[in-house]
Parts: sequence; C-alpha cells; structure tokens
Amino acid sequence: MGIEETFTWAEEKINSVEAGQRAFDILAATRTAGELTARYATGAAGHAAATARITCMQNMRQLMH
Repeated sequence: MGIEETFTWAEEKINSVEAGQRAFDILAATRTAGELTARYATGAAGHAAATARITCMQNMRQLMH
C-alpha cells in the first residue's frame, strides 16, 4: 500500500467512525417516549403503525397530566 492509498484508507476509517458517532448521537437525541423501541422493533414495514402507537401513547400521557 502506497502513501496515497494509506491516506485514503485512514480517511475512510475516520469518516466511518465520525458517521457512526453522528448516528449514535442522533439515536440518543431521539430516544423519547419509547420511539426507538417502537420504530426499530417493528422494522421499516411497521413504521406507520409504530408512529401511530407513539402518537397514541403521547396523547394518553397528555390526558393523564
């Protein structure tokens, strides 16, 4: 591996780590009202159902307070 390839390889690794950290930060920031559990447990096909469930949970929470 030449110096140019080494720099390219290192840059790709840095970018993938940064992208992973950004993704983790986004997931951590959006982890409210069971949103992550509901959305990712049901998968992409169940996204609409999960969103409806979250909305229902949020509405119930508002009624209780």
